Amino acid sequence: FPVTIRRSENLHKFSPKLNSQVYVLGNEVLGVSQNILDASKHILEIKSKDGFYHSLNVTVAAGVAIDYLNTKRKFN
Repeated sequence: FPVTIRRSENLHKFSPKLNSQVYVLGNEVLGVSQNILDASKHILEIKSKDGFYHSLNVTVAAGVAIDYLNTKRKFN
């Protein structure tokens, strides 16, 4: 089941620095290892507009994140 990490940030409130970021995506079952999470400056979470957490396939999550980051890049 999905677990919210205490220091995670909502993707849509994140201000990326696109030239200095590495993005790691985990799968629905295993997620991302604790070592990677501990080494991460930001941990992003995708939340739905209705407030309910829905498990997303990693390719869908990547599409949502890329779309958001591309939109932010156009306006920054």
